[in-house]
Amino acid sequence: ALWVAVGLPLALAGAPAAIALQAPPAAVFAVVASLALGMAGFIGVGLIGAALTAGVKRGGVLIALIVLPFFAPIVIFGSAVAAGGGFGAPFLMLAGCALAAIALGPMAAAAALRLQLD
Repeated sequence: ALWVAVGLPLALAGAPAAIALQAPPAAVFAVVASLALGMAGFIGVGLIGAALTAGVKRGGVLIALIVLPFFAPIVIFGSAVAAGGGFGAPFLMLAGCALAAIALGPMAAAAALRLQLD
């Protein structure tokens, strides 16, 4: 639901932004696809970080320290796709990062919240 409310509009806003920044017309779809996958990965990783710091006072700094290193591959591969890498290896690596974050995010969040209840 968060991806539909936040990620999808940002991904769709990437098309006019890419055109405004004079990206080649062939690269606009790659930009939108990389934004959509990147936002899904960000949400999955952020879910894990939010669950780990749910019961901690002043967890804002802690969540940044936990989550920011996991954002780096998503940013690197997403920018490689948007810079003209197309739908080759960078796109597949971005898709792998996003799918891993989406698949492992709810399980890790549930485990972290279960540990905090004890």
